[in-house]
Amino acid sequence: MRLSILFPTLVAASAAVVLAAGSDSEGGTAAPAAPVRPVTTEQAFSETRAYVTFPARPLESYAGLAEALVQADVVGIRTIDIVNQPLRTEYELRVADCYFGDVDSTVRVQVAGGRTDTRSFIVEGAPNLVLGAQGVFFLGGRTEGDALSFLGLSRGCYAVHSHGGVVQVSGGEHAAAATPLDQFVVSAIDARELFLSKEVR
Repeated sequence: MRLSILFPTLVAASAAVVLAAGSDSEGGTAAPAAPVRPVTTEQAFSETRAYVTFPARPLESYAGLAEALVQADVVGIRTIDIVNQPLRTEYELRVADCYFGDVDSTVRVQVAGGRTDTRSFIVEGAPNLVLGAQGVFFLGGRTEGDALSFLGLSRGCYAVHSHGGVVQVSGGEHAAAATPLDQFVVSAIDARELFLSKEVR
């Protein structure tokens, strides 16, 4: 994985106070001071972008390295904002099916990137999920706070939808075209078994 971060851009509105007073050159009475304008301050906003590059991986690699493969709904999203640390986004997933691995009925998954009122950290290649989204996810190892991760970032995330009464997945690295969910899951399980069989040799 290669990570490159561009210099952050900073946009801020400066506050200004204008005071004006006049006096004549011969020490006469000073002219009335101009009214003081109220100070207006806008909080600075910074934006940082990072580009994450993953080499292409076969399905066998995703299935073999994943902690779990689940079908789940996004039921919660929050931004983790810690001073002097990059922003992170935490997704709460409600698991409908776990095809392999061992996870709870609700899991927390963290990914680099996020946005607050004062700053944003945009990671190109990271999933950008919304509440209510349904997907199939290859879950990776634990991150900070004992949360799981998305293996391969968005490449390990697949949207779930129904077409003509058939539940399909699309997206990710191995379902550019819509693929029946059952077929995809069977392929992933077979790929995992193949990967693990090589590991024990």
